Amino acid sequence: MTKLSLVTLIASLAIAAGGVTAVAITGLSPVLKNQEENRQIDSLIAALENGEAVESEESEEGPSTSINASSSAKEEAIDDPGTKKDNIFEMESLPFTGESQNASKTFGHICPVNSLFFNTAFSGNLCIRNVTSKEVTNTFTLSFSSSSAYNVDLIVRVASRYQNNAWPEDYLSSAITMTMNGVNVNLSNILVPGSTAEAKIGGNNYANMNSVTVPLTLAKGDNKMVITPTSSFLNIDYLNVRTSATLSGFTPKWFGDPEKVITIVKAPTTSATGQIRFSDQNCSDTATYDLPTLSSSNGYRESNGKFSLQILGKNFEFDA
Repeated sequence: MTKLSLVTLIASLAIAAGGVTAVAITGLSPVLKNQEENRQIDSLIAALENGEAVESEESEEGPSTSINASSSAKEEAIDDPGTKKDNIFEMESLPFTGESQNASKTFGHICPVNSLFFNTAFSGNLCIRNVTSKEVTNTFTLSFSSSSAYNVDLIVRVASRYQNNAWPEDYLSSAITMTMNGVNVNLSNILVPGSTAEAKIGGNNYANMNSVTVPLTLAKGDNKMVITPTSSFLNIDYLNVRTSATLSGFTPKWFGDPEKVITIVKAPTTSATGQIRFSDQNCSDTATYDLPTLSSSNGYRESNGKFSLQILGKNFEFDA
């Protein structure tokens, strides 16, 4: 067999072998006897089929054929066998590209006043709203590393649709699209339940929150999820990746600088409510919300006689 024909054969085998990502020809003897040739080819075929690396060998005639079938092929995911734990990512902490928009207008910039809704009933005390992809396509990106390749559950805390003074059930696919490591995640069968007026948070018709479960596959190593709101976006509180794997490497990028966005107008006490105001330096819009009385049952964390709330990554502390 000639050098060219053997190289061609090896390259063809490498392409056909599932999961092989790289092949390097490191040496080829000038003459291969039939017996040795057959042995080497059989060995190469077996190695390629198993995704193994084949090291070069020295013979009396010189270096023999060697390929390196990369062992860096992605590990096949299995169902998570361990005890699942919560890994909550606040929606307002995900890097965002685009601008604030609602069904009728675009604000022309990222506007914390119009795209954040405050209430201590939310995880992180905020939910994301008014980021529909209408004139501009918006995206949220969640990047992290996983210690294992597992099939897991992604919990999305999302509002019921509000339409014609009612809260009908709807599919998550009508609100967002999602990719995981470049692969589309099927949301067309993920039903967001309907709701009632009694479930409104903070008097907001678009804040009747539900938890829905999305099957998700984690790769070992780097993972990247991209969420694109549609023109019919539903408000989202958080994402929760439930897995026994260790997740690391996430860097929050908050939807606004708390030093510039948030002002405590009036501090709450154990007997009186307070006020918090959100402002936007790019426009004159502001939004003021009540801060509930100081109590752990109202969403505050209590420690050493003090109560605190974390908002946009900043801890706000109040004396009892």
